[in-house]
Amino acid sequence: MKNLRVTMFGRVCITGGSGARVEFETQKSRELFFLSAFHLGRGLGRIEAASTLRMDCTDTQARRALSTDLWRIRQGFTQAGLDPDWYLETTPRDVALKPSKYLHIDHMHFDLLVTRISDLPYGTVGADDLAMLQEAATLYRGDLFEGQSWDWCMVAREQARSCYTDIADRLMQHFMAEAEWTEAISWAQVLVQQDPLWEHAHRALMRCYLLSGNRGMAIRQYTDCAALLQDELGVEPSFETQQMYRGLLSVAIQPPAERVLRRDPALPAAPLQKGRSGALTDHLAKALGNLNQARSLVEHVDHALRTDGASTK
Repeated sequence: MKNLRVTMFGRVCITGGSGARVEFETQKSRELFFLSAFHLGRGLGRIEAASTLRMDCTDTQARRALSTDLWRIRQGFTQAGLDPDWYLETTPRDVALKPSKYLHIDHMHFDLLVTRISDLPYGTVGADDLAMLQEAATLYRGDLFEGQSWDWCMVAREQARSCYTDIADRLMQHFMAEAEWTEAISWAQVLVQQDPLWEHAHRALMRCYLLSGNRGMAIRQYTDCAALLQDELGVEPSFETQQMYRGLLSVAIQPPAERVLRRDPALPAAPLQKGRSGALTDHLAKALGNLNQARSLVEHVDHALRTDGASTK
C-alpha cells in the first residue's frame, strides 16, 4: 500500500501502509527527511537544506553531503519495500515530499485543528468542539521531535507545546463546568506537568479535588505548589492561591456520626434520656454551620478561578 504515516510528536517514526518501518542509515539522512516533511507544501531549496543540516561546513561540502543523504533516504524506502518515487520529489534546486492523500503527517493535522480551535471562544464547548479538542490532544503524544536536538525545530516545538497547553486548559475548564471531576483532574494534572510553576493550574486542581470531596488532596496540592515556587523562584504563592488555601483550612471536618442500631420492635421503647434532644440540636447546628462554610468556600473558589481564567486569556 502507498500510505505513509509520519509521526513527529513524541518518538519520531515513519511507517508504511503495510506496517513496515522506514529507517535511515545515518542521523543526518533521517534529519533531512523530517526537515522536508516539516516543510511539506512549500518546498525546501537544496542550498537551504544543506546549510541547515551542516552549518559548520562549506557550501560545497554541505551540498555534496546532501546528495549522499538523499541517496540514503531513497535506500531506506526501498529496503522497507516502498517505492521512493511515490513520496520524494527532488530537482537540481529543491528537495521535497509530495503532498498526496497517501501521506499522513500528525503535525500537519494538529496544526489544522489548532487553527480551528483558536477561533473558539472560551467556556462554550459543544459536542463537535469537544471531539475536535480531544482529537488534537490525542495527536500530541509528546513534544514535537521529542529527544531530537535539531536547532531548526526548537521554535516550532515551543509553539506546539503552547497550543497543547491551551487545548488541555480548554478541556479542563469544560469538564469542570460539567462537574466531571475525574476528567477535570486529569487535564489539570496535564497542565501542571506542562508548566509546574503555573499557579492557575494548581488552583484549578485544588478546586477539583475540593469539589470532588477530597479536601486532603486539595491541601496537598497547595503545599506542592508552594514548595515548587520556593525552590525554583524563591517566592511564595500569590495572594489568590494563599486565600484559597486559607479557605480550605477553614472548613471544619466533623467526625462521622456513631452508627445507629435499629431497635428490636419486640422490645419496649427506651425512655428518652434528659438532654438528648439538646445534644441533637447542637449537632445539627454544627452540621449546618459546616455546610454553610463549605458553600461559602466553593463560591469563593469559583469566583477566584473565573477571575484567574479571564486574566490568562
